[in-house]
Amino acid sequence: MRLHIGAWFPRCAVVLCAVASAGCLETSVGNMTAHEAFSDERVAKMVNAAVNGDLDEVDQQIKAGADVNAIGKDGISPLLFVLINRQIKGMEHLLKAGANPNYKAALRNGSAMYLAAGGNWPEALELLLKYGGDPNLRGNLNEPLLFIAVNQFRKENIDLLLRHGADVNVHMGGKYSNADDTAASVAAGLGRFDFVHYLLERGLNYKLQNLAADVEISKVPPNSEQQRWKDKVIEMLKARGACFPAFDPKNPQVVPCLEKNKE
Repeated sequence: MRLHIGAWFPRCAVVLCAVASAGCLETSVGNMTAHEAFSDERVAKMVNAAVNGDLDEVDQQIKAGADVNAIGKDGISPLLFVLINRQIKGMEHLLKAGANPNYKAALRNGSAMYLAAGGNWPEALELLLKYGGDPNLRGNLNEPLLFIAVNQFRKENIDLLLRHGADVNVHMGGKYSNADDTAASVAAGLGRFDFVHYLLERGLNYKLQNLAADVEISKVPPNSEQQRWKDKVIEMLKARGACFPAFDPKNPQVVPCLEKNKE
């Protein structure tokens, strides 16, 4: 999985400000300017000012009535707009003014926390967590943020989420066919056994026999660094009570080593 957010594709452009009174550069996300995203002129000016680092102007627009949690086109929020434009000072100013780091757009994975968990900007994730970001927030497909960070190979983000209270044993749950998958299961499927080891070290203990099967069936090149991590993970799982072989390709519902122990 790679992050896609439709109309908010995380690439920004800057064009000359169409509103002279704004006294700034008009900013955009994808092909959508702040004035196109937000119908309230005060909000659009606040967003442009936040992206351009004009924090006094941000305060002026807030005093004039700009809503820091306004919902714009496609559900985008001011905080999301500024995050996508990678402006840390503007983000913090909005957060101090009450911007909600946990807001989620209804139809997209449009959450500042979601984007930051999967992005290559750990400073932004740390800032959001500092101002009340929920490390256990889920995306619109029920995926926990730890899954997002693992899926994008963001080791620093994984560490940040865990240090701020993310549940290392969080799993998909509910109606999903992979309901027992953990972030370590995701990592194993990607061949990132260094991540699996890291999560086990930090207390992962949810259905380790299931994880053993995920580890067993995921192949990496022999003699590779990840194979060495895989070997360590297998030994760690054995020490915690998981048994191997853990997977029968002809009958995935059967755990061969457990069946053998019944004899």
